Amino acid sequence: MIKSDGIRILSIELNNNGKDSLIWGLNSKKQYDTTFGYVISYSFAHEPINQLPAIMQNQRSWRKIWGLQLPTKIKTFFWRVVHESLPVLSLIHQHFQSTLPLCPRYKLAPETIIYCLRWCGPAQEIWGTVDLKLVPPLQSVSSFVEWWTQVLLGTGSGREGDDALNIFAALLLGIVEHT
Repeated sequence: MIKSDGIRILSIELNNNGKDSLIWGLNSKKQYDTTFGYVISYSFAHEPINQLPAIMQNQRSWRKIWGLQLPTKIKTFFWRVVHESLPVLSLIHQHFQSTLPLCPRYKLAPETIIYCLRWCGPAQEIWGTVDLKLVPPLQSVSSFVEWWTQVLLGTGSGREGDDALNIFAALLLGIVEHT
């Protein structure tokens, strides 16, 4: 700081009769609370919601997932799949370059989430035997989020749609656990 600026700042008269108060300008109450602190800390580690794929922004889609009559284990697995937080080799390779991203079984393609759940040999066999109209054609999807969007659009609402989604989600977990 320039010395003359410091002298000018120190010469400012202060009003000692006023009352000091802390104001948190980031919410309407003007007071800090832990909920808002969590929102701020979450935003440091996550993308803004408007930059996420549409399926992840859509609250109706998430209500649909959490409303399914499935064990919490399957719903949590499903959440991890949509958020691309499964430990597949393509994601591990991004952090550890010495790890090969290829499918360890066939070594034909990078092991991505959609590859494991849809295109890998055992997964293809399972989807080939399941008579679900909600499974889009094999070549029509390039990511899990895109696949899930097509599945949601194809099931509609009501009991029949929920049953199909329950089967779909359970099959996904079964593929991962048994391949």
